[in-house]
Amino acid sequence: MTIVITARIDEELAHEIEEYMKNFKVDRSTAIKMILSLGIRDWKTQKAIKIYKALARKPLTLAVGMNRAQCNMYAKKSLISRRIDKYTCVG
Repeated sequence: MTIVITARIDEELAHEIEEYMKNFKVDRSTAIKMILSLGIRDWKTQKAIKIYKALARKPLTLAVGMNRAQCNMYAKKSLISRRIDKYTCVG
């Protein structure tokens, strides 16, 4: 099932989407879906890192933190290992 989402964006963001479309040779709808998927994936990764850091004092594995953040651990393990020191989490 699909739904329609409407949003107003500024010209600069529209230009960035146009560049993305040209780079990946996709239509606007596909480009926006791809960009949203990347953003949601990154948000879930940051959420997992926050959970992992917040619960670091307790016995917790990375797998449990990823599971609590509803992330696929194996797909994101390398990304997290590169970013875990970069993020600061507010408890």
